[in-house]
Amino acid sequence: LDDWQLGATYRMDDRDSDWTLVELDDAPDPEWEGAWAGWDRGGATTSGAVAIHHPGTDEKAISFENDPTTVTDAYSNRADSSGTHVRVDDWDLGTTEGGSSGSPLFDTDHRVIGTLTGGDAACGNDAPDWYGRLYSAWDASGSSSGRLSDWLDPLGTGQTTLDTFAPSITGVRISPVTGWSGSGAQGGPFASDSEAWQLQNNDDVERS
Repeated sequence: LDDWQLGATYRMDDRDSDWTLVELDDAPDPEWEGAWAGWDRGGATTSGAVAIHHPGTDEKAISFENDPTTVTDAYSNRADSSGTHVRVDDWDLGTTEGGSSGSPLFDTDHRVIGTLTGGDAACGNDAPDWYGRLYSAWDASGSSSGRLSDWLDPLGTGQTTLDTFAPSITGVRISPVTGWSGSGAQGGPFASDSEAWQLQNNDDVERS
């Protein structure tokens, strides 16, 4: 597997919400077709959640919570709207394990709202997990080394959400079915006489 790279620079951390942010030293190769996860700093509870992580350092896994999340402090079961963490009561499909810490929690709109601090969830139980709130880390301190806002909104736009950004896989691609391949701008032209094409629209937008 060649889709990897080394090197990152520390940018910020907030101990209360258990957040640390680093920035890659180099942009990933566009041919890897990577995507940057979106985020939501609004702080509202969600009707469900999804975790993507490496449980027990195994292959990447996904876990689903179908019930509403709760805002609490770390390892607390008491709801508190000013709390530093998002509590997942129990995973309905899949689970986290040791090694999952630091992985993102996504809301139902596929935006990051927290990173895993810890919990007792594991195979065979219904124990909760706690995720440090992106909301809490956004303006956590008065300096750029202690808050996310300077790095995720460096222009100070004040926006509350950002959707997933996939710069290398937008537009239209035509893949080979009978040995031919080609690509072009959205809407073409594609110069080919092939009769067997597979057309994939990578944008989450209807186009006429």
